[in-house]
Amino acid sequence: MIIKKNIKLKKLNKVLINLIIYFFNKISLILIDKFFHSKNLFIVFLREDRIGHQASNTDREFYKALMRKRRDKLKTIFVFPYPEENIANKYF
Repeated sequence: MIIKKNIKLKKLNKVLINLIIYFFNKISLILIDKFFHSKNLFIVFLREDRIGHQASNTDREFYKALMRKRRDKLKTIFVFPYPEENIANKYF
C-alpha cells in the first residue's frame, strides 16, 4: 500500500512540475514576443539539417521577412542552430 501511494505521489509531482514548466514557458515566450514586437524585430529559428539543399521553410521565411521589411519596415534576425559545416550554402 505504501509503495503504491509513493508511486502515485511521484507521478503527481511529475505532472505538476511539467504543468508549471509548461505555463512558465508560455508566459515567458509571450513576454519575449511582445518585447521584440515593440522593438520592431522578429527572430526566426530555422531548423533544417542541410540548409540550402531544399527550398522549404527557409525560402518561405526569407520571403515573409522581405514582405515584412517592405510593408511594415520590420527587421528580421535568422538563427540557424546548426554547426557551420552542416550549412550547404555558406552565403546565407
